[in-house]
Amino acid sequence: MTKKTDDIYQQLEQHLRDTAETQLKCAEQSAVPLTSPAEILHELQVHQIELQMQNEELRRTQLALEESRDRYVDLYEFAPVGYLTLTVDGTIANINLTGAALLGVERMKLINRRFAPYIASEDRDRWYRHLIAIKQDSSHKEAIELTFNRSDDQRLYAHINCVATELNGELPVLRVTLTDITERKQIEIALRDSEAQLAAIVEGAELGTWDWNIKTGDIVFNDRWAEMRGYSPYEFKPHISFWEQSIFPNDLERVQNLLKEHFDNYTPFFTAEYRVRTKSDAWIWIMARGKVVQRDPEGNPLRITGISINITQRKQAEERLRIAAAAFETQAGIIVTDADKQIMCVNQAFTEITGYQDKEAIGRTTSFLHSGLLDERFYQNLWKSIKQNGYWQGEVWDKRKNGDIFPVWLTVTAVFDSQHYITHYVGSFTDLTVQKQAEKVLLDARQQLENKVAKTQEELETIREESLRINTALNVLLRHRETDKCDAQNALSREVEGTVLPFLKRLRGSSTDRNQIRLINILETNLQQLVTFYGRETSLSSVYQKLTPAEIQVASMVRQGLSTKLIASTLNLSTGTIGIHRKHIRKKLELDSKEINLYSYLTSLVE
Repeated sequence: MTKKTDDIYQQLEQHLRDTAETQLKCAEQSAVPLTSPAEILHELQVHQIELQMQNEELRRTQLALEESRDRYVDLYEFAPVGYLTLTVDGTIANINLTGAALLGVERMKLINRRFAPYIASEDRDRWYRHLIAIKQDSSHKEAIELTFNRSDDQRLYAHINCVATELNGELPVLRVTLTDITERKQIEIALRDSEAQLAAIVEGAELGTWDWNIKTGDIVFNDRWAEMRGYSPYEFKPHISFWEQSIFPNDLERVQNLLKEHFDNYTPFFTAEYRVRTKSDAWIWIMARGKVVQRDPEGNPLRITGISINITQRKQAEERLRIAAAAFETQAGIIVTDADKQIMCVNQAFTEITGYQDKEAIGRTTSFLHSGLLDERFYQNLWKSIKQNGYWQGEVWDKRKNGDIFPVWLTVTAVFDSQHYITHYVGSFTDLTVQKQAEKVLLDARQQLENKVAKTQEELETIREESLRINTALNVLLRHRETDKCDAQNALSREVEGTVLPFLKRLRGSSTDRNQIRLINILETNLQQLVTFYGRETSLSSVYQKLTPAEIQVASMVRQGLSTKLIASTLNLSTGTIGIHRKHIRKKLELDSKEINLYSYLTSLVE
């Protein structure tokens, strides 16, 4: 039995004794006569039974108290949290087994020791401030998290709750609960470390990150995301609209479809490659990858996070590879070897030209293609030139799989690494068989042509001699014709000046009719022009042969009766330029006299 239980039992026994003594005094003072021995015995038996019942009740009470005490001990000593009682100066007055186990110190060594030294040095100031706050305000119930140094050099992270209370009306004490949060703290520290590591990885990998609130349209971008596009983080609105507007128009619908597929759970991730516009209006390639991290109860996406990376260089490299692949499969045969001249790959044109499949060539040296027409010294000089100059090209003779020997135009180029060591050789060759055949045909045709040219030259020389004789005769005839033309022109001029013109002069002098005089003047002018142009060209086409194309255009419009201003407007020229053309036309047609009308002359010509 504990001391408290003994005290309760003694108090109950004393109460029964006091009650019995009181009843005895009352019996002595009463005037009731003493009862018989039988009655006294009966009364004593009744009291005995009552005492036995009281003893049984005391025994049950004692058992209940012991059970309550055991439950209290279990609850206090082995509770999942540590319980401490601290004095006002911070000394440990009592602590349960759990609290001692958490601090890693035997309970007896903790009693009457100060609590603060077990707290890590970086948290002691916070503990002192917290303790002062509780002393100043006993209703202060704010919790605090502290780090403790255990005796096994391990750290304990604990959640502390303190309540100030009075004990037996004496100085107040602090009731403290100490909850172990080491695992949670370690997870938090690990998460912080992981976040820091992830941030370092993201920073090192130059990844842009984004977090999109689908419901509001707001997006949180990191600095790298903005930097890839040439922006600072505060130069654009962090909203889905900015992202959509920056996507290349031809890519937008495809990206939106990929997003919808992920939103509808058809794909585990959103992955897309697309072009975006930078601040300088350039286009770069972006690879974005994300995942929905939050949905509502109906499964609708609420939030998606992801990363973006600039893949412009990769896209350019892929484009170069596509070009290289297309160039590799050209009509020219291509062989790629390693530094030891062993074939690594060939293209389809190689098979078509040589007859060897790629599996028949890979792993062999190129010597199996040698025709035998070129000696070993030739090939030694070839490889020597490649090592010195980096390439060689020329005509060689190779052998097909069927044994045919054929000419090729070969180019061999060495591929160097950053240390200028040869790593590969690339050979490109074209079949010259058809070219050689064409050359033979051309040589034969050239010989035949040379023979025909020699024969033709002889015939032309004969014709030239005959032409000289004919030209001599024609010159004689033309001189006679020119003489006759001049004589006829002189005769006509004398006849007109001696007969017709004097008659017209007399007729004009005797006439008083102005219209008649005007007609006589026109007739006189035309006669003079007829005399002047007699014997000249009368064909319009022969006259136009003397003029330039621009002058022919002007002359044609003059012949149509158009004015100089209208001609200039039609040809988009100035009137001055048209005047210069007219002047040149008159000079080339020998129209020296200003009285000779260009329009009249041109209309007199036969088309």
